[in-house]
Amino acid sequence: MKRALFVLGLILVAAFAFSGCGKKAEATVPCAGGCGMELTKADAKVIDGKSYCAGCAAHLTDELAKEAEAQPAPAPGTIKCAGGCGTELATADATEIEGKFYCASCAARVGDDH
Repeated sequence: MKRALFVLGLILVAAFAFSGCGKKAEATVPCAGGCGMELTKADAKVIDGKSYCAGCAAHLTDELAKEAEAQPAPAPGTIKCAGGCGTELATADATEIEGKFYCASCAARVGDDH
């Protein structure tokens, strides 16, 4: 009887070990879109370093696309300052730093950071 219980115990331990119960659960992350969903890192859509579920990611990309369409394009021969001040200036008057164009005041501020 003791042998039968011992063998049965070994079989149960082996069954649990090979069924995945001994493995760590896959890491989950919360959706940054505010829906409350928990999803695995493999299923998450990463936008700007934040993890989103498929629904929130689609909604966010739609919002970003609408935002981009709403902003008017600069007039020909002009560019918008990459410093975030909103200044629109002639390309010839802009200062280029690391491939981006800045107005004089933003260029001075960016230049101090480097």
